[in-house]
Amino acid sequence: MIKAAIDIGTNSVKLLIADIIRNESGERQLSVIYEKSVQTRLGRGLYQSKVINEQAKSDTLEVLKNFSDIISSFNCRSKRIIATSAMRDARNGESFANEISKALKSPVEIISGNEEANISYKGVTLKEYGSDAVSLLMDVGGGSTELVFGRGDKVISFTSLILGSVRCYESYPISDPPKKSDLTASKHKILETLDSDKECIRAKEKLAFDKVISTGGTAAAMACISRQTQDLDRDDIDSMEIPFKNIIDIRRQLWSMPLSSRCEIPGIPRKKSDILLMGVLIHEVVFEYFGAKVLCPSTKGLRYGALL
Repeated sequence: MIKAAIDIGTNSVKLLIADIIRNESGERQLSVIYEKSVQTRLGRGLYQSKVINEQAKSDTLEVLKNFSDIISSFNCRSKRIIATSAMRDARNGESFANEISKALKSPVEIISGNEEANISYKGVTLKEYGSDAVSLLMDVGGGSTELVFGRGDKVISFTSLILGSVRCYESYPISDPPKKSDLTASKHKILETLDSDKECIRAKEKLAFDKVISTGGTAAAMACISRQTQDLDRDDIDSMEIPFKNIIDIRRQLWSMPLSSRCEIPGIPRKKSDILLMGVLIHEVVFEYFGAKVLCPSTKGLRYGALL
């Protein structure tokens, strides 16, 4: 059964087309047929204006129309379109969702942060991480960060934080190259957000885990930076383990140089060389907060859970 899912994020629009099959145990699995991600930066300027600007809407709609044509060419049985942080935060998010629905002749679901966390967990736990130990799933998007605490395929608790690579980059002033004071202030604001969230406080007090499973562009970029290449495939990324020390090293490297130099680092997509500063820093602060030791990057997540 071939199905398609589109994830309209704050930074990128992603398409996944997959065949849903059942294994010998009767469990549903995804066999990927086609996937693509295009950065449209839907959330550009949103955190000052509170609305999605016309250029961002136009760029995103153009990509969505192209995705819709691709879906049609695969004769998908169904398609699901999900919108996340930028669309739920913007004053004109609902009206833009209606515009997309008319253009693509399909409904657009603007999901809550908690729904986003829950669906992402279902997608990532398609991968077996080797035990039924308590785990933390981290999904750093452009406008929010979802944290899901679980055991095996069962969710214990989850939360959605008003932290994201685009949101923080546009909300916290950063010099080029960044100053030490910029780093200190940004870390403090991220930590404040964690310390004011009841689920984070409860998890810090009652749960203990070494590994953090992280899905999204920042985790994939850190995997590529660690290997100094942009050519890692899905299996390479999904099988990696990145020690916390390496995350600190990557953050120090990025925060010590101007944007022009970050663009030249192997593994960093040119269009993400600005916002990656915040994506990596959010990872570092979360790791410090929970005392985690190892990052397991995952290429799965929201789109996979949405199809299931």
